[in-house]
Amino acid sequence: DGKDTIYDGDSTEGNLDTIRFGAGIKPADLIFKYVNNNLQISQHGSTDSVTVNSWQYGKSYQIENVRTANGSMITNTQVDKLIQAMATFQHDTGMSWEQALKSQPSKVQTILQDYWTIPSA
Repeated sequence: DGKDTIYDGDSTEGNLDTIRFGAGIKPADLIFKYVNNNLQISQHGSTDSVTVNSWQYGKSYQIENVRTANGSMITNTQVDKLIQAMATFQHDTGMSWEQALKSQPSKVQTILQDYWTIPSA
């Protein structure tokens, strides 16, 4: 809970860091965006967030995996693609991602499924 900042600078080959979100948080609850050169992951409907400092400076500064309690996972390379897809959606619809979560949840789920690995039920 709250606002957390992660500083990662590990260039070790094969290094795998993971951010794990707790019970009740699903992929649709997380909003990814760039703030300056950092990655900010916010929880929809909350003031809670995690910021990964210097994300856009390259892999050494990135967390390789983001996981939710139900086992859903997105990798660092998919995060970048998801952010691009979210920006395209916003441009095409004139709707913020937060608005889409409320008014077009099925469209949001379709986009998320392209980037998240979601375990089958």
